[in-house]
Order: sequence, then structure tokens, then C-alpha cells
Amino acid sequence: MDSNQEFIVKFKLMSEVLMDYGWFASPYMMGLDFDSLHTFCQALKEQGKVSDVDKKDIQDRVNDYMLDVMFHPNYRAFYMIRGKDLPHIQEFSHHLERAVIHYYKQDYLSCVLCLLPAVEGLLLSLYGWQYGESRKPSQKELIGKITERVDVRFTERYEMYALTVSSFLEKWILSDTRQADFDVSFLNRHYVLHGMGQGNFYAASDCHRLFLLFDLLIEMLSIRYEKYYGLIPSDNFNLNIRREYYIALMNGSMTQKDMVAFEKTLMNEHKNFHEEKNPPNWTNLELKHMLKMMEIFESRNRIKRE
Repeated sequence: MDSNQEFIVKFKLMSEVLMDYGWFASPYMMGLDFDSLHTFCQALKEQGKVSDVDKKDIQDRVNDYMLDVMFHPNYRAFYMIRGKDLPHIQEFSHHLERAVIHYYKQDYLSCVLCLLPAVEGLLLSLYGWQYGESRKPSQKELIGKITERVDVRFTERYEMYALTVSSFLEKWILSDTRQADFDVSFLNRHYVLHGMGQGNFYAASDCHRLFLLFDLLIEMLSIRYEKYYGLIPSDNFNLNIRREYYIALMNGSMTQKDMVAFEKTLMNEHKNFHEEKNPPNWTNLELKHMLKMMEIFESRNRIKRE
């Protein structure tokens, strides 16, 4: 068995097993980590049904396996610069950019709230629907569009990724809340965006699940549009500045003013981002109130003089 076929066999087994716990295999996990997770999944498959307590422990262990790829700033920057150059992903890449920034500031709630609308938006773009044209397609139609056969070079890998994405959306992100497994996660589009409860849908692991989903979509669409990367490039300026900025956020080594300025530059790289032209300004507000008070005093003095 060649290395590509071995990857496909292991990826399928891991994703099949992990899907019950709200995960699937990472497309960019390499070497020892990949093999260790595969061994763990083989043991889970042989074990069969587990208790709710064991299920929680399994979730935590899988999150630990995924942490290097999900948390490492080099990987996040790598997928970020790829996403903003791919059809469909680039329509909502400003959501992904802002979500990653929130994530490294440990603002996990905002991270999730940036990404969930982008999931549906990306699916609508892939479907070919635009606002105002016709009735919005159903979730079943959107998920079905992902697995439509496409003529690509790496057919088996593309179809494997597409099936994994559709299964994850159907079972977790877009599942009917009446069938959702909230013992595992509250990360469900309807539950979150319709404010259906106060469950914790914004743990760091929930951000990791959404990053994993976008990573796989990026890999899938990279095959579709023939934008391949064998290794993470070391000489890509846009990648490097993002990685260094994420590290600075983790270290807390930047002032608020510098962060605002730098993030404005990053966000304006995205074609669909609309910058606020007149943001609220405290200095201007103070000046406004000062002028108003001066006007009041002048009015009173004028009345006294009269």
C-alpha cells in the first residue's frame, strides 16, 4: 500500500470513529501524531459503546491530539492565507480572519459567533445561490451539493473530504436540535444563532472543531481548484506576518492601539470586509460635550447681561 492510499484508509477509519464525538481526522496532521490518533481510534472501535463519562474523557483526549494543528500559529496562518485565495471560502474569509484573532485573544465566544454564519454562507456560495434570486435552498440541498461528483485530479481524496464535511454538518453543526447530542457539544447552528439555551457552545475545543471544519473545506476546495501546497511555505509574507501577530497576541506584547491598527490592515485585505468609516471616538465625544457646556454657559451669561 502506497503512502497516499495508507493515508486515505487511516483518515476514513479515524473520521468514522471520531464523528460520534464531534470530531474527524485532521487533513494536515502528520507523522507520529497521526499514527497515535489512528491507534487510539482503532482501540475505540474495538471497545464499542461507551458511557457518557467515558465519552467526555474521549472528547478531551481527541482535543489534546488535535491541539498542535489547531492551536499552532503557523498552521492557523497557513490555512488563513489559503482560505482568502480560494473561491467560496474567500467570500467569508474576513469572518475566518476575525475568528482566528479572537481565538488567540482567548475570546472563544466571539470566535464561534464569527465562524458559524460563515459556514452557512460558504455552503450557499458553493450551491451558487445569491440573496434575492430565489428561495434559499434547504439544508438538505446545501449538504447534498457538497457530495456532488466533481471532475478533479485526486478524486478519491476529494470525495473522502466531501463526505466527511457533509457527515459532520448533518450530524453536528446543522442537525435538527431535536436529534442533537448535546451531551457531547452545544455547537449547533440553530441552538447558537437562535438563542435556544445557555449551554456552553464556546469552549476552546468548539473553536477547534470549527477550525477543523474550515481546514477540511480548504483542503477539499484546494483539490477542486488545483491550488496545492506540499509544505507550509516559509517565504510567504502574508503567512509570516500573521504567524508573528498571533504569537504577539499570545504573549500579550502589543498595546491596544497597535492591535487595532494592525488588525485593520489584515481585515482590509478581504474583498468583502466593510471597514467602519466613522467609528465612535471618545475624544470627539468629550469635545462635543465640552462645546455643548460652553454653549450653555454662554447662554446663561447672555440672559444675565440682558
